Order: sequence, then structure tokens, then C-alpha cells
Amino acid sequence: MLTLTLTSKNAVHDLKRRFRTVMDAHGIRLGSTNKKIDSILPQLFDVRDIDTMYGLAEKSNRTTAIGDVDQRRLGGSTYKQKDELKHLLRQLDDEEGIAGITVGRRNNVGCNKFGLTFCIETKKGIRRVDTGLTLEREPRELEVLNIFYQIKDYGLEESVKFAAHPVGDDRDGYTVDFNTWSSVSLIGNLSFFLYTMALGDFDGSSESLARAERIMRLDKWHEVVA
Repeated sequence: MLTLTLTSKNAVHDLKRRFRTVMDAHGIRLGSTNKKIDSILPQLFDVRDIDTMYGLAEKSNRTTAIGDVDQRRLGGSTYKQKDELKHLLRQLDDEEGIAGITVGRRNNVGCNKFGLTFCIETKKGIRRVDTGLTLEREPRELEVLNIFYQIKDYGLEESVKFAAHPVGDDRDGYTVDFNTWSSVSLIGNLSFFLYTMALGDFDGSSESLARAERIMRLDKWHEVVA
């Protein structure tokens, strides 16, 4: 079985051009307009009409293309963002099934030094959510910890990864690119996660990991992921 993947209107335009080129090469003239092509292609792929074909291509791009699709930025208080993210996780788990979650740190987020980005992978695509949630201070850390308790309730703790280095800088604009993340499994790397999410780039020393353990509530985190 062959599957045709069209991820944008431009992909449909390109298909139409290639179809015309092949027909011309076989001496089949389709006229100077796209009227015949717009009628033939939907029939070939069992689609109602050419407008439907364009619509399906755009929808495909919104739900599957990594880095460009269903990309949102939560606003309001971090407490409100925490609840919105938990609601989204619940909805995606119920409706699509969550396959994995990758967490990245963006620098210079509002009044904070950084904020967390969550890339939620489902059977239908990627949902990337930029938040102002942070591990810089204990009250904010508890909000993030609350989200991870929900992740554990869904049995997904072993499917969580994190970016070992900052993934963007809001001061320089919207620069998060999921494709470039160098990710590490959270399980077995808890101190590494806490350090990079709370303090910055990891320098590789045992002293740095010890510092992370001193400033974070590791007893609670161990209940979730250790």
C-alpha cells in the first residue's frame, strides 16, 4: 500500500505541477488552466475536491510537523499555567495517548531567568508548550513537581527526557527548535535534570550535582522519578 503525504498547500501545488509534467510527457494535454487537474487529483486519492485536499494538507502540517505545529505559549500566573498544562496532559492522554515528554529550558523568560518548554509526543503528533514555569525557587519548583506527579500517575515517568542544554532565549526571540535538542532520559539522571533546569549548563563536576541536590527538594522528586 502506498501513502501520499502532503504537509502544506505548497506540497499540493508541487504535486499538481509534477502531475502536469508527467501528463505532458505522455502527450496528454490538460489545458492551460488547472480545472482538469483540480478534478482528477482528488478522485485519484479519494478526496471530495481540491479544496478538501488543501485543507487536509494544512491539517497534517498543524498536527505532525515537529517545531511548527500546535505550538503554544501559556500566559498568566505560573499557578494558572500549571493547571492549564495538567489539563492539556489529561486531554491528550485520554484522546490521543501520550508516547513521551521532553522538557527544555528557555533562558530570559519574563522576570525569571528561565522557563520550561514541554514537548508532548502523542500518536498524532507533537504539542509544544512554552511556559513560564521554573525551578528557580521552591514555590515554583513545587508547581513543576505537581505536574510530574500527574505524569507519574499516567505511568509516563520512564518516557520523560530533558534537554541537556538551554533550548532558546526569549530575549532574542522565539528560538526553540525541537529538532536540535540533545536529550537525556530523566530516569537515572535526576540530579543532572535538576541542575540543568534550575542553574544552567552542566559543567560535568560532581560538585555541581551536589549543589543541585542541596538546593532542590530531592526527597519529593525521588517519589516521582527515582
